[in-house]
Amino acid sequence: MNSYSTNDKALETAEVPAVQILNGRGEYSMALGVLPSWWRPLARLHPWYRRGAKDVKTLAGIAIMAVKNRLAMEAELGSGGRVDLLAKLRSARDSEGKEMGREELTAEALTLLIAGSDTTS
Repeated sequence: MNSYSTNDKALETAEVPAVQILNGRGEYSMALGVLPSWWRPLARLHPWYRRGAKDVKTLAGIAIMAVKNRLAMEAELGSGGRVDLLAKLRSARDSEGKEMGREELTAEALTLLIAGSDTTS
């Protein structure tokens, strides 16, 4: 994920309809998944599929910004004893003793967003 910025310039923020984005992503993924692979490039030209692809990117952006903001808050204020899934993931180590990187944390956050919305739909 090359969406992470290394400089601290001001970021533009936007409000997004989260439920609509999650639903659009789900419908897009399911509809695209049932098409034969040779149809998919053609289907992506249709306006409905283009909107679904935008929802996928927007949802990824939500996860990227949530993790980035949380890591920045921890760096500034410390973890403060906060115990949630992201804190648990931050404390996890692999077989070599390395912690998860920002991209791995973002992928896990995105998975949790999608899984949580799919199980409560």
